[in-house]
Amino acid sequence: MKRLARHLLTIAISLFAIVAFANTPEWIRGYPLYEVYIRSASPSGDFQGFQERLGSIRELGIQNLWLMPIFPLGIEGRKGTYGSPYAVRDYLIPNPEFGDSLAFRSLVAKSHGMQMRVILDWVANHSANDHILMKEHPDWWMKDANGNFTREVADWSDISDFNFAVPAMRQYMTDALHLWLIGYNVDGFRFDVAGMVPADYWKSALSSLRKEKPGALFLAEAYGDEYSSLGFHSMYDWPLYHSLKANVQGKIGADSLRSYLTAFELRTDSSFFVMRFLENHDEQRAVEAFGKEKLPAYIGLIFGLPGVPLLYNGQEIGATYKPSLFEKEPIDWNQVNIVLYTQYKNWIHWRNSLPSLRTGKLQWIETPEFVNEGLAFTRTEGNETSVVVTNLSDKAIDVTIPKTLPNGLTATKLREAIGMQLVDLDWKGTVTIRLQPWSARLLVAKP
Repeated sequence: MKRLARHLLTIAISLFAIVAFANTPEWIRGYPLYEVYIRSASPSGDFQGFQERLGSIRELGIQNLWLMPIFPLGIEGRKGTYGSPYAVRDYLIPNPEFGDSLAFRSLVAKSHGMQMRVILDWVANHSANDHILMKEHPDWWMKDANGNFTREVADWSDISDFNFAVPAMRQYMTDALHLWLIGYNVDGFRFDVAGMVPADYWKSALSSLRKEKPGALFLAEAYGDEYSSLGFHSMYDWPLYHSLKANVQGKIGADSLRSYLTAFELRTDSSFFVMRFLENHDEQRAVEAFGKEKLPAYIGLIFGLPGVPLLYNGQEIGATYKPSLFEKEPIDWNQVNIVLYTQYKNWIHWRNSLPSLRTGKLQWIETPEFVNEGLAFTRTEGNETSVVVTNLSDKAIDVTIPKTLPNGLTATKLREAIGMQLVDLDWKGTVTIRLQPWSARLLVAKP
């Protein structure tokens, strides 16, 4: 505990009252988030190697980074050669495998200098089996009937669960979070298995963190209506991900997707930005899960819908192999699927450029031409409307857009987003577009 106190002495803490939880920070409201596994993100697999890649990531259009856990890892029960990043041995320093504190500070400063925010992955539910404080504070961890450290998920043999009934353990965890948020100037946290941590801890800890940095982001690896009230700004949309996989496998139609999305929008506050994805470090690569021929339709859907679109490092180049969490397996950045890369880059550009795509209200377009084969909707923010139409089928389909858009503009004002340009179209009296199989199109209307 003395060691943590020394760390905290370096932090200048500003104290003021927060009456209620603030809305989602402006810098993440609808903007894409890029997940990074430092070990696989560069040939060297360290902070310096990833820092050298920041230029290419910024060129893609990314403004927000999520770094998977960067802390020293346990040895007892370690999985693989290097161990899981989610088996943390020490929360107060960076993993020497990646570099020292100065190297991490340099990475954060360089990212901020390039107008990119950085959030850290935080493991509050459990630690490595040999956390550095286990001998000093054994009561901070859960124990079985025989007095052995234990865990809720038996397969997670490289970790032991924290005991949140111990106030000192809670305070240690919150103080460590403050250290990184203020002392290392990160911009927020993604909280691993947030649903396994007591709700009252989140209310207390997130309120405390927000007092120090009101603009910090808190993302829960969880799904449920309660997470907004606990102080989180975002959570995983697991149901949509599994529904999209069921759709591409032919198990459900587009009408089921629409029903789920409609229900979600009706019950969710507009200030809560759910994270939506086609892959992450726990799931298959998107190319493997959806197929490279069908993937463009789902890319358009994820980037067209409300929320925060996620990309996992390597997804943008169409990587088919997902690096192991337990080994050092660098992504081959020379193997680029240029078609997919261009599509991701274009959609990121429009997401960054169009307020309607980031924060616009969702309204469905009735499409008698396809009921189960695709989705069509508008996103409207102020005097700007985006129209997103996706074909989730093997056949080409013609879709007619209603003459009047939600903001009163006529559909003939629509221009198509082709590449990074808005192109005028000759409607010839009707507003009908043809969608090729497994494709998506974006049209935009402004006064």
